[in-house]
Amino acid sequence: FVELWGTLDDFDADGDRSTLASYGPPAYDGVVAYGLALSQIVAQGGDVRDGQLIYDTVKTIEFQGISGDIAFDANGDRTKGQYDVYNQGGDAWSLIGSWTKATSLSTRSPPSPTSPPPRPSTAAAR
Repeated sequence: FVELWGTLDDFDADGDRSTLASYGPPAYDGVVAYGLALSQIVAQGGDVRDGQLIYDTVKTIEFQGISGDIAFDANGDRTKGQYDVYNQGGDAWSLIGSWTKATSLSTRSPPSPTSPPPRPSTAAAR
């Protein structure tokens, strides 16, 4: 994905082809999980129009995605991953906490406002 991304010229919000938007890798992995679930449903002769079947099947999917290990718990939440919580004031962003499945939400005092959250480099993307 990262190699292909670097070759696309149609759209790049910040003009820096060496970075990915923070929402890109998880969105890509979500589409892959959905596709794998549909493939499994078709292989088993199921109905791909059955939303509950799709939901239940997605929860069984596991793979190495570009945003990390992809697996879901009984509620459909990712079992791994960290989500940073930012506070936006005007044009400034402050990191105010993080959430992981293991630690739940941890908060911290807001630092001085900074520029928008950094976009991970392609080297950091999996």
